[in-house]
Amino acid sequence: MEKKGVHSSVLKNSILKRGLFFILLLIAICLVLHPVRIRQIVIEPFTATICGQAAWLIRLGGVDAHSHHTALWGAGFSVDVKDGCNAIYEIGIFVCAVFAYPSTLRHKFLGIAGGSSVIYALNMVRVVSLFLIGVYHRSLFKMVHDHVSQGLFIFFVVILWIFWASSKPEQETSDN
Repeated sequence: MEKKGVHSSVLKNSILKRGLFFILLLIAICLVLHPVRIRQIVIEPFTATICGQAAWLIRLGGVDAHSHHTALWGAGFSVDVKDGCNAIYEIGIFVCAVFAYPSTLRHKFLGIAGGSSVIYALNMVRVVSLFLIGVYHRSLFKMVHDHVSQGLFIFFVVILWIFWASSKPEQETSDN
């Protein structure tokens, strides 16, 4: 009976440590990404790239679309892609969750590379879809943007992390 209690206590302590580590990493990422200079050097060009690629994909689908910096417009509709729609923080949250989970460094780096790519691609689908909703169903844009797409995006990021965490090879020992 006592052994089960000790195991349960160790498990709770490990979960608590991992949770605290995740929170500290998350705070660190937010502090790193927050300064104006970092925003100018990293986040704004990253967002501009998303807008350029989204405009290209939209045009590929036969709809007029253009981008300049963080603005995306065409076909009588325009948006300015802001934080929260560029996936930078979602990628950051995913990276923090991967680093906080007990796994080998190799598994973590593969998860970060693959997961970040998938999140970026999912975000591109989100940006293009929202733009097209704005073009063809403008009255639905705000509701879909604020509630549906955000909720679905977070859901997919969590599922992606669960998929990564459950793919941990049995024979690997934890580096962290």
